[in-house]
Amino acid sequence: MDKHTPTPWTYVSSVPAEGYECFWIKAQPSPVMRGFTKEIGAVNGPINDETEANAALIVRAVNSHASLLSTIKELMEALERVVEVYRRDNPMRTADVHYRDCKCLRCQIDHAAAAHDTALSRAKSLMEQKP
Repeated sequence: MDKHTPTPWTYVSSVPAEGYECFWIKAQPSPVMRGFTKEIGAVNGPINDETEANAALIVRAVNSHASLLSTIKELMEALERVVEVYRRDNPMRTADVHYRDCKCLRCQIDHAAAAHDTALSRAKSLMEQKP
């Protein structure tokens, strides 16, 4: 990603008595600047369970984004290695007859490999996507 405000982000409730109801999404861009927070945005509306849940979801998504992308990449690489080893050790014989709905292990691995390719392509495009 390009230069976004570093994580972790957090949210805090406004003070309704001050005339504004929302949850502020904030970050502390530098650990050196203790006490200084940068305002990222707000989830507007009355302070209730729904607006708090929305703020929490945004913060959780942002804070876990890099870790989720890394985990997806690791899982995809692991699956790629499994498929590669299986195909190497279990070559398809020309005499084998397989149909679309074949349930043999080889066909199931092939289906998983095809799904893997699609998922990997989608994950790569998400990782490279600019906001």
